[in-house]
Amino acid sequence: MVLLAGQAVFFAPALDSQPPQPHSDSSSEFEAVSIKLATGESSLFDRLDALPGGRVRAQSIRIRSLVLRAYGLLGAYSISGDPGWLSTEMYDIEAKTGDARAEAVGPEVLRTLLQSMLAERFRFRAHFEPQPRMYFALVAAKPPRELKSSEGDGEAVVRSSVGMQLDPDRQGQYRVASRTYYARRATMAEIALMLNYGSDRPVLDETEIVGRFDISFTSEADDEGSPTLPLLNTALRDHLGLRLESRRGPLQVLVIDHIERPSPN
Repeated sequence: MVLLAGQAVFFAPALDSQPPQPHSDSSSEFEAVSIKLATGESSLFDRLDALPGGRVRAQSIRIRSLVLRAYGLLGAYSISGDPGWLSTEMYDIEAKTGDARAEAVGPEVLRTLLQSMLAERFRFRAHFEPQPRMYFALVAAKPPRELKSSEGDGEAVVRSSVGMQLDPDRQGQYRVASRTYYARRATMAEIALMLNYGSDRPVLDETEIVGRFDISFTSEADDEGSPTLPLLNTALRDHLGLRLESRRGPLQVLVIDHIERPSPN
């Protein structure tokens, strides 16, 4: 099991992997759901919280992010058939299960609940199919560099955090200035998973390096707040002796067959 922290990442698709399958348990549904068009300010990051009492709350969330969360996907490149408003319109969502004494729902149950909500309130239908996509392959750089092997047992932990600074072009607004990556007891596949934070393409391990490692490094971001390939490759080479190569191959994609704006509460 890999523990993920920081900006959420949920599924790293390998070229030959099977996609996460939709849940079909009709009993796993919210008892009550409120969905309203958001009136507050937008945020840099979409957030959805599972709270005690079987409650789920999201403020100013894009429906694209809701679909990604429901199906355990990484980013917009994992979806095909977006009608356009999925990434522009934002909604406030309050939902609850039937058990007010329950703990916060876990990730797998949450996916089931969100899939049911999408189907009922958004008339959402979709299927998975392989499609050619650009991706980043994590490979060893030359000359090779020795990585720090992990000591002791325990679950792998990977996370990413962002450094913020005032945006000189927008008064009173902040932008992402850097991104820090941290991993403990992580395999190369799990390190590749970590590198998906903030990436506009999937990152897949093709290093053929075996073992578990402890790493930590920071990459500067560009003016758009993204760790671009040249900036990230410089940090990877200097700190880990690794680099990313742009490649193309078949990846599993969630194809949206139908979606509507949410039905009234």
